[in-house]
Amino acid sequence: LTLLNDPDPEHLAVAIDGQQLMLATLVEHYNDPVPLELILQADDQLGGFDTDTLLVTITPLNDAPLIDEGCLPVATIEDNHLVHDLTDCVTDIEDVPGEMSWVIDDWDDLLWESVEIVAGLLTMIPLPDVTGEDEITLTVTDNGEAGGDELSDSALITLSITPANDAPQIELPDSLD
Repeated sequence: LTLLNDPDPEHLAVAIDGQQLMLATLVEHYNDPVPLELILQADDQLGGFDTDTLLVTITPLNDAPLIDEGCLPVATIEDNHLVHDLTDCVTDIEDVPGEMSWVIDDWDDLLWESVEIVAGLLTMIPLPDVTGEDEITLTVTDNGEAGGDELSDSALITLSITPANDAPQIELPDSLD
């Protein structure tokens, strides 16, 4: 078996081992919907040969999103709500982080009035006059359109409410008896 052409040597490695054809992509995440045309020739060593064309399509493979846990500790000051963009904390070769599915679980309702995430924007509204730390689970899921099932990544996020330097207040009694 002999390969008569090399249609895309930058992206596809073609090797023949005896009667076996071996293919490998050379560039990570490379795919192409346009088929590559491999021209192969078989020789029986007795003067007979046959030539045929093989079409090879390199289809995409869905890669899971990855959460960079190094950018996840999130803090707000007591009595202040915060909107924090988490899209910079997630990478996915095929998908835009803001268009993925985002889910948060298990926030402490003794600390938070609400915690929600929409399109990668985390909105935290603490209850009045509370401080503390909370760990929630963040899960981000891609759309699976790149080929294959939807894939996810999860991470624990520490959400903190730090104390504000409130002005002291004096309460005087109505009378000094």
